Amino acid sequence: MTLFGTGPETTLDRQHRRMHRRTRIIAVIALIFALLSFVLRSLNATQSSITPTASASPSFCEDGSPGPIGPEGQSAYELWLAAGNTGSVDDFLESLVGTPGICTEGETGPTGATGPAGATGASGPVGASGTGYYGSFYDVTDQFLISANTPQAWTFSNVSELNNGVTITSNGSANSRIKFPEVGVYNISFSTVYSKNNSSAGEVDIWFRENGIDIPNSNTVITIAGQAQTLVALNYFYSCTDPNNYVEIMWWTSDSNTVHVDHIEAKTSPTRPLMPSIILTVNQVG
Repeated sequence: MTLFGTGPETTLDRQHRRMHRRTRIIAVIALIFALLSFVLRSLNATQSSITPTASASPSFCEDGSPGPIGPEGQSAYELWLAAGNTGSVDDFLESLVGTPGICTEGETGPTGATGPAGATGASGPVGASGTGYYGSFYDVTDQFLISANTPQAWTFSNVSELNNGVTITSNGSANSRIKFPEVGVYNISFSTVYSKNNSSAGEVDIWFRENGIDIPNSNTVITIAGQAQTLVALNYFYSCTDPNNYVEIMWWTSDSNTVHVDHIEAKTSPTRPLMPSIILTVNQVG
């Protein structure tokens, strides 16, 4: 290789060029080390200006082993005393309890929205009629005492069309038992005609029985003149306490051969209807 304005490159020239290159490399390395040294000194100065803080972690010596245990701190009670308070531990604990709060009633909140309609309930039992239960019955036969020494119940052969709940049931041989559909007070009204077939006067007893037992203070005594007919019309208030109860109207006379319950057939000129021997009406009044 030949440089401009010079002669051919000699061995000495090549050696000089290598030395210059090494010198530049060494200068660059020295600069790098100088920069690293500056950075390390800056970091050490920064760390020395930071104040160490307490740590929950244990201290370690330079060789990595745990450092000594630090002094025990003051308890809450001791801090309380150090703050100028006096007293026992119980006084300290009591001082931690605050005064009871004041409970005041708040204002009533707004009315909530109406909820959805509930399901329709089951139908209740049928109630009593608005006018109460009632019944009307009658008989169109003559009735005689079967035995002179045995009281006898009136019987009813017919039922009118105007009935609601009250019924007449059989005693085993004839319809004599008045039955009531529910508990309550009922007015029992009746009319009858007794006939006497001879000239002497006679007496008839009429009273009520409940379930085959005479009802106290329910008797009425009727005097019948000889060869005459006597109309009897009475009403009686009966308190039914059980729908299974029944009532009978009883009668008796000592002159069973000449006294009987009488009916009268229909008449003409002018036309007149039949007169039943007994007419009975029953009305619920309470």
